Amino acid sequence: MNVITNHDRVSAHLYRYNHVRYDVEFDAPFDLTQDGIAMRIGVSRGHSNIIIKRMMENNELILGMATIRGSTKPVKRKIYVLSEFGKNLFRERLKELAANGQDVDELTKGLDRHKFDDIRRNAGKGMVDLGCAAVLRVKIRKEDAPLESAFLPARMGYAVMNDTVRETILSGGTDEELRSWHSRAADWCMDHGIPISERLFHLINSGRDREAIRIMRRYG
Repeated sequence: MNVITNHDRVSAHLYRYNHVRYDVEFDAPFDLTQDGIAMRIGVSRGHSNIIIKRMMENNELILGMATIRGSTKPVKRKIYVLSEFGKNLFRERLKELAANGQDVDELTKGLDRHKFDDIRRNAGKGMVDLGCAAVLRVKIRKEDAPLESAFLPARMGYAVMNDTVRETILSGGTDEELRSWHSRAADWCMDHGIPISERLFHLINSGRDREAIRIMRRYG
């Protein structure tokens, strides 16, 4: 089938939340619930249920249970997240549609772009460490990562941040936040034997000029 279907729209909608893990327990986006999915793609709740059921049967989705962000009720609700198979299937579907002349802008708009506030909310108290990872210019070994996060997936033994996520964090942070992230990065560098030049970069950008000057005098 070479026309865009509601199944495609559901996949595209959920793909925009590929940074959210299925086992998140608290503060999940409303958009991952059945009601949220129905609302975002413009179908009835019953119709969305049919699509979700088919996708679950095809192993495209993973079911989770979580409290919903902004809800006044502490009860957990069902949320739906694309499985790796579902993500791969959607990417292949995009190629198929594009190859057959379909305008896929509707499906690709906003993919892999996360709002800074969503990232900050998802990171919670770990935002300083996530910001630290964003400002670091060196490779981070998985075991040395400042925190465990869906925004820092492990690849070949390293914790690697998606460029789009990094750009969103760096462009969204306030001057004060950026200084705090660089300060955390400077300390991280010292704790992990990173070259002095990298630590100096973060000390200067965090406003810790006295420490930077001492290091420059010491190492000439």
